[in-house]
Amino acid sequence: MSSDIPPVGKVPFPVSGERFEKTDIQQVLDHYYGNAPDQSCAGCNLSILQIGKSPLQEPQNKKAGMIEPDAAQHWGSVSKQFTAACVIKLVEKGKLSLSDDIRDPKFKLQLPELLFAGTAQKVTVDHLLQMRSGLPEMTTLSALGGQDDLSNSMEEKLELLRKYPFLESKPGSTKQYRNTNYYLLAEIVHALDEKGRSFPDFVREEIFAAHGMQSRSSADPSCPRSIQGYDPEFHPIPLQYSTWGASGVVGRPSDMAKWNAALDKGRYSALVESVRQPLASGETHYARGLNVGRLGDYTVIRHAGSIRGFATQFMRFEHPDPNRNFAFFLATNIDDIERSEEAAFEIANILAGEDLHMEIEREPPPPKPVVVSEHELKPYVGIYENKALGLGYQVLAREDKEKRTWVLQLQLNQAGKESKEIASFVPTRDKAEDPVVFRGPIGDWLEFNEKRELVLKGAKVAPFILNRS
Repeated sequence: MSSDIPPVGKVPFPVSGERFEKTDIQQVLDHYYGNAPDQSCAGCNLSILQIGKSPLQEPQNKKAGMIEPDAAQHWGSVSKQFTAACVIKLVEKGKLSLSDDIRDPKFKLQLPELLFAGTAQKVTVDHLLQMRSGLPEMTTLSALGGQDDLSNSMEEKLELLRKYPFLESKPGSTKQYRNTNYYLLAEIVHALDEKGRSFPDFVREEIFAAHGMQSRSSADPSCPRSIQGYDPEFHPIPLQYSTWGASGVVGRPSDMAKWNAALDKGRYSALVESVRQPLASGETHYARGLNVGRLGDYTVIRHAGSIRGFATQFMRFEHPDPNRNFAFFLATNIDDIERSEEAAFEIANILAGEDLHMEIEREPPPPKPVVVSEHELKPYVGIYENKALGLGYQVLAREDKEKRTWVLQLQLNQAGKESKEIASFVPTRDKAEDPVVFRGPIGDWLEFNEKRELVLKGAKVAPFILNRS
């Protein structure tokens, strides 16, 4: 290993006339992940992939907690950059253009017209890559259809989208992070592969094998290679997951060193070039499978991942002085994305020798309830249907003794099946004089429109209409 690489936690760079307080990286890892009980296999692995001009020949690997060193685990949404890389390969081979309409028959998606405000819209491949398609979030749509997004097959996902082809926003107008985009991209890769390979096989042969990552990396989340995942209280979390594209990759943290080397050589520059324009400090844009932002003098290329039982953080910091470049991959089998982000930025501060902090887009906090009576819920209570999905729903009033108020419960009613709760909506108001608004778990809410239809809004789908039966 080159002698000019500083020891981990001993970064020599001065900062604006004063030195950033040095902390040993192992202390950071132990602080966040060193309290795992002995009987668990929980903890974190850190692979430092690059310091200075060149990627490390051998990554510097550290761990905390009881986790297996350099364990193969689920990477969550860090997988998206590999899906994007597959698409770029097909562009280079002339199989598609980024401006192609995703309803093109060659993609075999069999999607109907995609509607925004009642008007058909063109959604392109690049809209999918940059999270600007306006398509609804499949996780929410699956829940409204009484299904589990993680265990749904790709065909089940597509069938839901065919039934509900309504866009949240006009394509290209705004960034909305939706896993649906990358599910569709994986299907497009499979449809255009001249060898007829499955998406995981395409990734393995065209991406992983090309960079020496094939020994333990796989884009098939059902492969028997991952360690146990845990919740933040160290309870084991079962994970049944059968689809790919938006997530799905399983691999060792050290595998990222080889991928990082490919990025360092510019092999996949098309992933980030769409947002290479000058960015203001603190500004971030979603490129193609990667977030690209600016922090001080650094261009930050990063992506986080979170899936039941696992969280990951991939970060590249590029500086005008290439000797100050660094990159690392933090992987943990504890399902706490906020903890992983806090740990990652502390690690970044140590490696940069300065205080770097980026605002992370998060789900809104749970709403604070106000006390209402059962009578105030009466206008909402009843039997409903959504005509697009062809499904029946029921809205019930339920006393929540813990919150000491009444809440609305949205249930799915299917013939011959037990009713299934989708979500509870808590009465809230911003000011004492404001009317009560019933808000759900992701900042969504229920309201009546001018036609007296009950509408679910803000749930990462186009306004979801519930017609009273």
